[in-house]
Amino acid sequence: MLAGKSGAASATRRLPNREAALEQLYSDISAKNMFPFWATSTDVAHDEIKQLMGTQKAVPHLWSYKGDIEPILFRAAELVTMDDSERRSLILVNPGLSPRRATVSTMYTAYRLNDANEVMPPHRHSPNAIRFGLTGKGNFTGVDGEDITFGPGDMVLTPIDTWHNHGGLRPRFLQHHRGAGHSSPMYVYRWEMMQELIERFKDWDGDPYEALSIEYVDPLTGGPVFKTMTFFVQVLRPGEKTLPVRQTASLLVAPFEGQGHSIIDGKRFDWQAFDNLAVPGGSWFEHVNGDNRQPAILFVASDEPALKCFHLFKKWGRDAAGSIVKIA
Repeated sequence: MLAGKSGAASATRRLPNREAALEQLYSDISAKNMFPFWATSTDVAHDEIKQLMGTQKAVPHLWSYKGDIEPILFRAAELVTMDDSERRSLILVNPGLSPRRATVSTMYTAYRLNDANEVMPPHRHSPNAIRFGLTGKGNFTGVDGEDITFGPGDMVLTPIDTWHNHGGLRPRFLQHHRGAGHSSPMYVYRWEMMQELIERFKDWDGDPYEALSIEYVDPLTGGPVFKTMTFFVQVLRPGEKTLPVRQTASLLVAPFEGQGHSIIDGKRFDWQAFDNLAVPGGSWFEHVNGDNRQPAILFVASDEPALKCFHLFKKWGRDAAGSIVKIA
């Protein structure tokens, strides 16, 4: 049987128009929504290993608030009304994932500017979402009938499948269960509460890899506010620098106060307040506050809980000597 297979293979290689036949074979496979799970060493175009490795991957990227985001938001507010679209939000698209609506592979960040008295009708969606106030003290959203006014630093949850709006309306034909069973029942986390903890722990040593990090949690379980995402504030004291970290989780890092820089896979990204930084899973990164007088405060989103559900979350760090250590 071995000799027979070898003979068949030799005969196949001698077939006339083999290359054209192979091209047709691969075309037919693709048309049938199938994939050839075999690797070839001679036909690069149809090397399945190269195809698998060639899929889109998020790349580290920084969006400047002052230079890019803010000017476009104000232009959009002048040109696009609520009659044109109720979703006048600016989504940050990772260059490595374009045209997918994704800032990292599992999450996206959007910026929104509301003019005075603008109302967005009630709606709901399958993804979990949060709103983090940057400017203005009269921002408003309603979540499952709870009216919430929020300002800079406040985080508001809009859990999966919960009706929410930005104008004070509540659908009476629906039952409203806080968190819809998928999130923290606490819909708003005030910045004053976070500031109090920061002030209390500002002189602690913190963690060499995460500095002084404080996570938002579900008050009933102590777990993350969503089953798939977690959020935390990371404080870099004056002159503080974190040791390099690499993890399977992806991060969205939004500087809230101060300025500094991050080094991701050897590339430096300088940031300031309200910028946004994509840190793809698998990248080595570290954060630096170069100011010796003022702290830098980062607001961070992570898909760590989703990975933990599948036992896929891993984390490594480099110690002061440069050796790699396993953290999680």
